[in-house]
Amino acid sequence: MQKGEIGDCLFVVYTGLVETRMDGVEVETEGERALIGCEAMGGEVVRTTTVHAKTDLNMLKLTQTDYDSVLLGVRNKEKNALTQFLSEIPFFSSWQLVKLHRLSSVITCISLNSGQCVYQKGSKSGYFYIVKSGKVDIQTLVDIDESHRWPVGSHSWEICNLAKKVLYRLKTCGPKDIFGDLEMVLRKNRMTRAKAAVKTTCLAISREEFLKIFTQRETEMLLQYTNLTLPSEQELAEKVVETFATQRATVTST
Repeated sequence: MQKGEIGDCLFVVYTGLVETRMDGVEVETEGERALIGCEAMGGEVVRTTTVHAKTDLNMLKLTQTDYDSVLLGVRNKEKNALTQFLSEIPFFSSWQLVKLHRLSSVITCISLNSGQCVYQKGSKSGYFYIVKSGKVDIQTLVDIDESHRWPVGSHSWEICNLAKKVLYRLKTCGPKDIFGDLEMVLRKNRMTRAKAAVKTTCLAISREEFLKIFTQRETEMLLQYTNLTLPSEQELAEKVVETFATQRATVTST
C-alpha cells in the first residue's frame, strides 16, 4: 500500500508483520488482526503512509463496495433497533412505521457518565431527549432565606438572615421517558438542569428535525405527555423548607 494512492480498500493482517513508513521512516510495526488502510476508507481519500510486508504475510482484503455494504447493514440494524425502541414508548405507539423510521434516522445517541450534565439552567434549548438507559435528574436552583440566632451576651441573641441557593430535584426520568421538550417548544432558555444520576444513554432530537417531523397536534400532545410544570419560586422555596424540616425531624427521632 503506497502513500498517495486512493483508499479504495482496507486490509486485515492474518499472519505475519507489516511496517508503516512515513517519509521513509518506520513509525509502526503491526501483526495479526491489525487493520491497515481503514483511515482512508469512506471516500476519495489519499493514503498518507506507505505499508510494507516485514515478514511473509497473509492478509484479508475488504473493498470499498464491501465496506459500504457492511456499514450500511450495521446502520440499518441500528436504525431498526431504534425504531423498535421508539415504538415501545407510549407516546409513539400510534405512529406509523415509516414515520418512526424517519425519526430514528435523525436521532443522535449520547453517552453520559454519572454526574455529567445533559444541559445547564440558562443554556440554549436546541434539543429534546429520550432516556434510552439509565436515569436523569431534572433539577432547579431555589432561593431560600434562613434565620440563625447567635449569642452576643449571656441573655441576648442576634438574629442573622441568610439567603442561599439550594438544588431541588423536580423529577427523575428513567428509560423511555422524554425531557427537555418544554423549553425547546417554547423557544426559551433552559429553566432547569438535567444531570445523569447514573451512567446513562440518551437519544437527542434537534429542534430543526423536530419541526420537520412533528405536527402541531403532536407537539401539543407531547407537552401534555411529559407534563413537567415548574412551580413558582415561592412554592419551590416552601417545598425545600418542608423537605429540610422533615429530614431534621427524621434525624432527631433516630
